[in-house]
Amino acid sequence: DGSTPTIDSMHYRYKGQCRPIEVLTRVNQITPNPADQSPPETYTLRAQRTVHGIVHKRGTVGGKPVAFARQRSTYFHEADSARAFSALNRPSQVDSVDDFQRIMSKVNFTFNWFYADDRDIGYFNSGDNPVRAPGVSFAVPNWGTGEWDWRGFSPSRQTATFTPFEEHPQVVNQSYLTSWNNKQAPGYRASDGQWGYGSVYRSQPLDSRIEQRIAGGRKTNLAELIDAMEDAGSVDLRGERAAIW
Repeated sequence: DGSTPTIDSMHYRYKGQCRPIEVLTRVNQITPNPADQSPPETYTLRAQRTVHGIVHKRGTVGGKPVAFARQRSTYFHEADSARAFSALNRPSQVDSVDDFQRIMSKVNFTFNWFYADDRDIGYFNSGDNPVRAPGVSFAVPNWGTGEWDWRGFSPSRQTATFTPFEEHPQVVNQSYLTSWNNKQAPGYRASDGQWGYGSVYRSQPLDSRIEQRIAGGRKTNLAELIDAMEDAGSVDLRGERAAIW
């Protein structure tokens, strides 16, 4: 309206336009039952939404008021992954590790998926990973004014350009596979909220124990694998991996 913006303003700038912040409202009613004699209660929940998602904080940057929104690629597309699970329930759709990887690539949430049959083992990391704008920062918030949008981002459809199948961490018939929330693949960037990856990680004791059991082409059985896992789960990571100077 031409007035000076404040930290409580309900409009924001996007691609040169002044847009209203959408307010989402839900009224909940609590009705007492025989197990709870509390009086009836009504309360209202409100959330604020921009083209980039729900507003979760407000503040100032350089003295100017800003709203902070968390953007995720699955917003408004939470049910899309159902097509992958529908295919899994049809035996004719999965006859090999390659079939499995292609089907799990349809899951838009970030998950580690593993496959095993009497011939092969395999792994695939799913998720709709948006292609970032050149020069975007991975360490601090980026301006939501439009120039730092995901490539191909559509506010109306909440879609974007996502990395192709070939760029997802995946492998077939590696000697063994471990997944203790470790990095998905060498050189693969972690999510923006993950700062725990480094040269020492808790999956390494598991890897070392498995490698000892299969060194020189030897094979290990299930009981020995479980033993490796139990020992790795109780070892002091710092004592095993960190150097003492």
